[in-house]
Amino acid sequence: MLLLQAIQSWNRYDRVGFIANLDVNNISDEFYQTLVALSNSPHGGSIVLGLDADKNFVGFTQEQVEIFRKNYQEGISNLISPKNMILDTFADCELTTGEYQGLFYILIIVPRAPTILKYQDRIYLRSAEGKNHDISHDQETVFALAKELPTFYHESALTIHQSNLKYLDPQTIAFARERISAHTGVAQPQDDLEFLKSLGLLKKNPFSLTEEEEVLNLAAFLLFGKKEAIKRLVPEYCNKLLLCRYPAKPGKKEEIIEQNLIESFKYTYEKICKHLDKVHKYPQETKTTDLGLCLQEALANSYVHRSYEEEHGFSVVDIAEDKVIFINAISEQSLIGFERRKRAENFIKNPLVYKVFSLMGYLPQHPSLGSGLALLYELGEQVADETPEIYEFDDYFAVAIFLKAREYEAEKPLP
Repeated sequence: MLLLQAIQSWNRYDRVGFIANLDVNNISDEFYQTLVALSNSPHGGSIVLGLDADKNFVGFTQEQVEIFRKNYQEGISNLISPKNMILDTFADCELTTGEYQGLFYILIIVPRAPTILKYQDRIYLRSAEGKNHDISHDQETVFALAKELPTFYHESALTIHQSNLKYLDPQTIAFARERISAHTGVAQPQDDLEFLKSLGLLKKNPFSLTEEEEVLNLAAFLLFGKKEAIKRLVPEYCNKLLLCRYPAKPGKKEEIIEQNLIESFKYTYEKICKHLDKVHKYPQETKTTDLGLCLQEALANSYVHRSYEEEHGFSVVDIAEDKVIFINAISEQSLIGFERRKRAENFIKNPLVYKVFSLMGYLPQHPSLGSGLALLYELGEQVADETPEIYEFDDYFAVAIFLKAREYEAEKPLP
């Protein structure tokens, strides 16, 4: 009785739903809407059955409780989506009963879902007043809600409609299109949306009411996003690169690059080539030399294999006098270090980033496990006195490509 009285006194209606006079043979829409709304809420919640509209106890018989259990399980299996998340969400959904005067009330503890759940293809969210609001067509609210959910970024999906390309840099898209067309010899779609789709940068919207709707994925934002859009829309991810240069100008030894990955790559590679031209007297065509290609490969690999989670911080390119060092954070899932790579099942940490960089000609298009490091060794041994070195630690790895100055014959005087 004391527990029942405590339940009847609950008034946090954003976290508890009292479903009055429930018919166990025909479970109401209100029940499932409340179940989904609470599972979409930050803290989950509870559903109480067996009370009337004034919270007076009316109760169920034991037979009614068993009928409810059966119909409840069938209902969540048939009416709630996505299907692959139902078991994960409701496997731990605690359904308990309490007895009072020979009848039972039902208390359901609703956990927070790992992704947005829908009831009959509608998305519901619980308000402070205890109302279940249908937010299916409110993209801003759905986006804000989805960003807080654990599997949102795991699925690499942003709930921004495919036609909303204002967050991407059109000049970067145009550069990539031209570069891929030239490298592959295949004309790329001129429509930006079709071009991104051909690169695999759109995916089905898991929160959409229609099967056809697609959204830009995380790789699209990291590769082509405007700087401010990346900061605002995906703050949990870090695309920053710390560039250290020799010889350093006063107060400018280190530079933080926060552009999208393609612009960051172009800028950093340009600085590496200028270093070779100035310090090591390479010709202006550095990019076409074996050393230039080796450094291009190492730099592109660093974008493909780094961890972009904010907790892992910056990537670092250190342009020293006699070498260029590429330092990346790794996570336990990446397994791409020199020794551990042989045990990696998915040796490409960021496959969509790799796909775009390879189509642009910065990386080989059909790698095998460890082929990137093998190519670096092959190229590095051809262009430097020392073999490239790889250092691996628990949370980061580094690749050092050594440089050497080229000797040129003195120009002959004009006759």
